Amino acid sequence: MLSLPVRVFTLVMLLAALIPCHAKVINYKVKRGDSLSKILYGVGIAKSGQMAHQIDKISNRQIRNYIQPGKYIYIQSEGPFLQKLIFKVSTLKSYEIVIDNTVNFPQKIKVKEVIKETYKRIAYFSGEITKENNSIYKAGKVNSEKFLTDDVIDQMAEILGWRIDFEKDVRVGDEFKLIYEEVLLDNQKLFGGDILAIEYNQVRGNNIKKHQAIMFEQDGVKRYFDLNGESVQKAFLRYPVQFSRISSKFRARYHPILKRWKAHSGVDFAAPRGTPVYAAGDGRVIEKKYNKGYGYYVTLQHNNGVKTRYAHLSRFAKGLARGKYVSKKQTIGYVGSTGYATGPHLHYEFIKNGLKLNPLKVRIPSAHPIAATEKLDFTCLANYWADILNSKFLIDPIIVSRKPGQCQLNRLSTDRARKKSI
Repeated sequence: MLSLPVRVFTLVMLLAALIPCHAKVINYKVKRGDSLSKILYGVGIAKSGQMAHQIDKISNRQIRNYIQPGKYIYIQSEGPFLQKLIFKVSTLKSYEIVIDNTVNFPQKIKVKEVIKETYKRIAYFSGEITKENNSIYKAGKVNSEKFLTDDVIDQMAEILGWRIDFEKDVRVGDEFKLIYEEVLLDNQKLFGGDILAIEYNQVRGNNIKKHQAIMFEQDGVKRYFDLNGESVQKAFLRYPVQFSRISSKFRARYHPILKRWKAHSGVDFAAPRGTPVYAAGDGRVIEKKYNKGYGYYVTLQHNNGVKTRYAHLSRFAKGLARGKYVSKKQTIGYVGSTGYATGPHLHYEFIKNGLKLNPLKVRIPSAHPIAATEKLDFTCLANYWADILNSKFLIDPIIVSRKPGQCQLNRLSTDRARKKSI
């Protein structure tokens, strides 16, 4: 004899099965203060607190590692019933939770790592900046069926960030093209892979300034270059945080707390509390402390007499320690308002041989030029992508070969021909 709660749940499931309902998929970006229960409640999952508790228990609390600001969670539901959760661990690996809502197995939860079920495909996207969609994020999401996930747009902003100021330089009429990898599971887009080629056209009347970049791998590391072989990336990030606006520039200002004019020796980036703060470049932690002005702050020592400082943090990244080496774009802390701060923001300083410079105007050398031994392969690849980016007949989905292998074969055959002629 079934207990009353089980009978009630069974009846609900039977009634739900009679009502036509379509699966809903959400790619949710975790915000500061989110918990699994709060996320599930926000997307309309029934008994969200109980469901979150069961998932937490069956996963031995591992799930908490993935509920962090800036991370993405794939949520699939049917009506109020949760069907699947997928947490992105890396480009190729995901952590999957499947809920069986059948009558025979009410809310049975299965947890597993998913690697083989994901696959990549090459996709093409073109966008235009308009009055209604006046940012690359909005322009990338005009079409609900063919859209760019935030992680791909973030990549574009990072790749071209030293050539285009995406806060100031974006204008109505600008156009962009992307050829990139999508990672899918069961024909559902999960997240983006690598951008393979990119073009952003700044349209100013009859003048068009074209910015192009392609991915090229050297010594197992993927980097981006323009079609002439110049690195479009720098030794340092342009922005060490995803921000909504620059709230204070590098100049003298009237200090809102000290109530006097004072030189502002850095740049303030306004961002929500808890937003990850990245190391601007490879370096070593030389300061990790608190004082009443900076609040919680970190100072990194880089090569060639360069230091960078990150202040008003709410907290430090887990495992960060003085003397530890960090890599470019590694999370070192989180945005806060500690110290002399009127609201959450990052105060960022760039220091060269003891002199504080404007981080937005300092000249940063390009990183990682094309090696002489790789120039033939790069030229082959650059010509290939140039033909595609300049084509007026791109189709969707675009079908392209990865080409580096063919370029490598071309180089080998050329080398052999040269040896025969000697």
